Amino acid sequence: MNDLLFTYFSELIADLPISYTPEAFKNNQVLPLLAEEGNLKLNQLITYYVHELDKLETIPARLLVFAGYELIDEEHYFFFYKVTSGVWYDKLRAVDRVLRATVALVPMQGYNRLLVQYIEAIPESEFEKNHFPETTGLSAMLG
Repeated sequence: MNDLLFTYFSELIADLPISYTPEAFKNNQVLPLLAEEGNLKLNQLITYYVHELDKLETIPARLLVFAGYELIDEEHYFFFYKVTSGVWYDKLRAVDRVLRATVALVPMQGYNRLLVQYIEAIPESEFEKNHFPETTGLSAMLG
């Protein structure tokens, strides 16, 4: 499985900031677990991009709460995560930022798997204005 993830990461590397590493890509793959299982206490550091700063930041996965998903096309979704209420971490502030993960539905080893391609911090006002996430039926997309 690690070889397949590395191959997939290699295909995406041209679109990601130069400091984005294969380890960060692998750590980010726990986000669908948060979406499916609810509030898990995961130790992985999630790496996301902040446009205003033009840099990568990290946040422990355990501080994130799934806020829904939105269909982009037949194979891609946005997953949204908010920071646990009242928590400050790096430049991401819970009251005005949402993490938006671009997720692909990828056939691997005979199963459909959700792989996180890219994560960015967006203003909560943009999330509320431009996105209309679903919170149910997530397991149906895995088939």
